Amino acid sequence: MEEILDATQVKEVKEAAEVSMGTEVGTDDLMNMKILADQIIEMTNYRFPFTPCLALHLILIHTMVSVITIANATSFYFQYFWSPKLVF
Repeated sequence: MEEILDATQVKEVKEAAEVSMGTEVGTDDLMNMKILADQIIEMTNYRFPFTPCLALHLILIHTMVSVITIANATSFYFQYFWSPKLVF
């Protein structure tokens, strides 16, 4: 855990773990906590590169929906308000 946290944070984590488990933290517990922390960091690093791509897709979808909505509204407007004037 010392690789990830500084000394004071490691001490606080160990004390909190002792209180919550009611026993001392053994080497197996420390190893399992390190493995879990590594897995969380790995998942975060895996997800991070996709964030800009997803944001771009959301912007494109929003733009397309806006264009379609405006086109439909414009078509409705011309169909019901300008067509009778053009006929008569």
